[in-house]
Amino acid sequence: MNQENNTSLKREIKAALMSAGISAKEVEDKGQVLSRVEASFVKDRPRAWWSCFDSSAKNIHFQR
Repeated sequence: MNQENNTSLKREIKAALMSAGISAKEVEDKGQVLSRVEASFVKDRPRAWWSCFDSSAKNIHFQR
């Protein structure tokens, strides 16, 4: 990913967070956040989360 695309992606993520009322600042307690995400979306304790998501994946296609 080149620098221009990287900057654009960061802006898009920041705008999405702000529109959802979520702070765009760096998370201070990353371990706690990861634990809560894992408890909410992952079954058991796999090596790779993607192998044990709590619900099945869905594909959503958007027109460009």
